Amino acid sequence: MSKSDQHENFLVNDLLHQISLENVTLKTFGKDPILQAVDMYLPIDQTMVIESSNPQNAVYFLQFLAGRMNCDSGRILWNGENIFSSDSTADVKKILTSYFETHFADRDQTVGALLSSTDFNLMEYDIFEQFEIESLKKEKIKNLSYEMSKTVFLIQTVLGSPQALILEDPAMGLSEFNWLQFLDLIQYQQRRGYLRHIYMTNHHPTALRHLAYNKVFLEDGLIYFDENAGYKKASHF
Repeated sequence: MSKSDQHENFLVNDLLHQISLENVTLKTFGKDPILQAVDMYLPIDQTMVIESSNPQNAVYFLQFLAGRMNCDSGRILWNGENIFSSDSTADVKKILTSYFETHFADRDQTVGALLSSTDFNLMEYDIFEQFEIESLKKEKIKNLSYEMSKTVFLIQTVLGSPQALILEDPAMGLSEFNWLQFLDLIQYQQRRGYLRHIYMTNHHPTALRHLAYNKVFLEDGLIYFDENAGYKKASHF
């Protein structure tokens, strides 16, 4: 299969079945490596919580997965392709989506405009009713509380229907109601065949009781799995 055929196959099927790191070294200035010459296949078709004794390293790793941070050497391949390279024709938005605390968005937009800007069918799943935010439709995001603006950005993140979801501390700062509604929305998208691979950090004291998940640990330039997490068992929301 030619390279152009591979690209076309990726775009037509929109199915992500492999994420691999090839000799990846990931560093930040003046610090020990987060990853040092790592080769591995990332777990897929489950929810993975990334942990480290230095919590910021877990966030850097997520930023690397999301294409927001370059590695010092090596590469990450999605279905065998470097989707972040300048010559890739893959539609990254169909492959992955992410939320970070430094979420980039136009905060002068209204809630209604932001959440209606995708192809998501609001007739089948009424976001405004489910999250009880009908009254906020005409509010500008910059006028919302931290919790509500974060909730709106998290909703927007999953409405594009990608295959992989990358989240920095999604439950932190959210009420239990908004967190559970967000999980219900993810489940809805998963039933439609999306958001199959989820990678996240978490510092909320009770959020994980609502999840089926496994863990990945980053320490001393290595990445490894908690042997007690049941890594070989399929796990979903």
